[in-house]
Amino acid sequence: MTTIDKVSPVSKALTPVAALFLLMDAPDYGYSLIQRLKREGFRHVQAGVLYPQLRALEAEGYLDSEWHVASQGPPRKIYRLTTQGHEFARQQKKQIVDTMQSFYRISGEANS
Repeated sequence: MTTIDKVSPVSKALTPVAALFLLMDAPDYGYSLIQRLKREGFRHVQAGVLYPQLRALEAEGYLDSEWHVASQGPPRKIYRLTTQGHEFARQQKKQIVDTMQSFYRISGEANS
């Protein structure tokens, strides 16, 4: 892997927040979240990274989970945002937008 190919620390840091944003629409299970994140450009996401992040978000009270057993296939742990998780996701979105606006200003990319 070359320096150019390395995953940005910013991208890594935003992964759990991006998962929260996806869960704002509807509950989902881990493997599906990984696939959705990859489709949205988070190509570096792996189960060994996302699952511990989901457990940490659950421990913080931002997510609830329950096992769903289907007639076919393995059991799946379904994650859903709590009320606190919805608020946290909204706060994170505002902080990210504010930070990006500052970054664009500093880098000369601002459209103002």
